[in-house]
Amino acid sequence: MVSIGLYSRHLVFFLLIGVLAGAGVGYVRSQTSEAATRRIALVSTSVASLDIRLEDGGTTTVNGEKLPGLIVFNRERDIFNYQAYEADQSFIDELTTTITLPRPVSAELVIARHFATEGVSLSDPIVNDNRVIYKAQNLTPKSQYRLDLVLPKGVVKPNFWRQSVDSLRTLDPSVWLSLALGLPILALILFSAMLRKAVRGWRGPKIVEERNDLPAKVSPSIVGILVQGKVSPRSLAATLLDLAQRGYIQVIHRKDGFSFGKRRSIDHVGAPLLSSPTDLKPFERTLLDKIFLADVRSSTNEDIQMRLGRHIFSQKVAETYLAMYDEAVELGWFVRNPEAMYRRYRMLALLVVSIALIGFLTSLFFGPEPYFYLLGWAGLFFVGIVMQQVTPFLPRRTKQGDKEYQEWIKFRNFLVGSQPIEIAKNPNLYEEYLPYAVILGVEVEWTERFAQFKFNPPDWYASTGDIHLIEDFANNLFPIIGSVATDLAKAREPYAV
Repeated sequence: MVSIGLYSRHLVFFLLIGVLAGAGVGYVRSQTSEAATRRIALVSTSVASLDIRLEDGGTTTVNGEKLPGLIVFNRERDIFNYQAYEADQSFIDELTTTITLPRPVSAELVIARHFATEGVSLSDPIVNDNRVIYKAQNLTPKSQYRLDLVLPKGVVKPNFWRQSVDSLRTLDPSVWLSLALGLPILALILFSAMLRKAVRGWRGPKIVEERNDLPAKVSPSIVGILVQGKVSPRSLAATLLDLAQRGYIQVIHRKDGFSFGKRRSIDHVGAPLLSSPTDLKPFERTLLDKIFLADVRSSTNEDIQMRLGRHIFSQKVAETYLAMYDEAVELGWFVRNPEAMYRRYRMLALLVVSIALIGFLTSLFFGPEPYFYLLGWAGLFFVGIVMQQVTPFLPRRTKQGDKEYQEWIKFRNFLVGSQPIEIAKNPNLYEEYLPYAVILGVEVEWTERFAQFKFNPPDWYASTGDIHLIEDFANNLFPIIGSVATDLAKAREPYAV
């Protein structure tokens, strides 16, 4: 099951994005909406005046004080509204308001209006070049008086932020809904593709064909990485069986335990054994070095446990894991730098999360009511989080690796076949394919195909008891190999592969 818990560094990132987005949106909103409620109060006088200047960028100056946010920039027209008088508890016989524009405009293109409560006398506004003049008489403490000016585009030029914010405010509600639903759906499609890639990448399509020969002459541990996507205790067990089948080690089963013996020298310095090895891979040599001391020809389970117990984690075992994966990469089965691929997908997931946070805050401040569509942004955030968590499960196999994977599954299908195989006609087939059966997890099924016939143990296996049936051989051998492989796997350094 995929965990959706957040690592601390991811949480810090999301909080940082949220804080920055919230601060940015809040600042823009404060410059555009909150200031719109501000005004200059007027005191009692017989004659009063208001000097209002509309400036490029969207800032308005009223009697020398700047009040941003009084101009709304729409698609076709720009609108200026100002509450010039609002029960200011004063008496004004005559109020003259002069609005100065940044540039001249034709009177026919301007809509200048003002509104007041009953008892206030209003004169028709006058548009003259770049000025609009309003006059009102008989303002009392209970009066309301508001100015309204509609301008053609281009008279007042907004800055980037004002233009963006006002564009957001004038968006049709259907656009907000489409974004809040469309982006999560798009992210879900992307996530589904990632999930299918992860599932199909390791499981692959169902294959029913068989092949009765090895697809490639490679170490069984490398096949395990190809099929399972990782190095496991089975990788070590299969490697030990392969080394035994190739004549490097002897497996000895006793009533009181077991031991391994050297059949060939694993050192370049000659010993009273067979000739020094020429086909040992680096990771195989490292594994043998962990089982045998340089000057010792045999090793019991207790000897191996003692060497593993010297350190909590064994660097040699970790090196074995890494060397196995490196060989799979050299064969072209896996990408050389999977972290770079994972990094791209993580950045994509973080981008989705960032868009969700910014979209949520933007919609909350500037979107239309009701805010039910905010659930879409919350859904987008959740999809981004899950994408982040799925990324490590993406397969590292290349196209060539996928082809090899299919061939080895065909070989696995042969190993689990139901038809018995006569040992007399295929004397070496069982032990030759046994390491691959172990790594593919079908050693029991492979053994059962030979169960009806008389069995002679291979020369690399010795037992103090009698072996007449292949079941006796398997029941003695598999626990030995499995126990050692598990102990070695536990000793690897964390996150070796």
